Amino acid sequence: MRILLVALLSLLASSANAYKTGLMGYGQSCAPLDCPSVAYGSIGTSEHSHGGSPLAPCIATNSDFLHTLAYCLSTRCADVSPSELESYWAGQATGDKTVSAEWTYGSALANVTAPPKRTYIAGDTLNYTALIADADY
Repeated sequence: MRILLVALLSLLASSANAYKTGLMGYGQSCAPLDCPSVAYGSIGTSEHSHGGSPLAPCIATNSDFLHTLAYCLSTRCADVSPSELESYWAGQATGDKTVSAEWTYGSALANVTAPPKRTYIAGDTLNYTALIADADY
């Protein structure tokens, strides 16, 4: 079973109305925090399938997605303070402010025990902690 998080991009884009919410270019004004939009737009996950429609509860418990997102934030957003990353994670990690991720940003990152070696390729089932290619970022 598989979720394609590409659909989440359009879902979040359509619901992003408030300042500093949503994805980059769709209400999100914090430019350094681009990893979530990359992840949602390019990563699929195999943990659940809900008729092809990704749901935040599935993302909230998908350790491979959360580890990938945390690693991406830690490497791509190195100039953003840890408190800003935690705040962003709390509101945006699942793509739904009402659904919290299973772990905090710090906890998810601490569970990445070694830098990922495998780069995510569109269409892959995300069942590992992945790197996001520069071209996708």
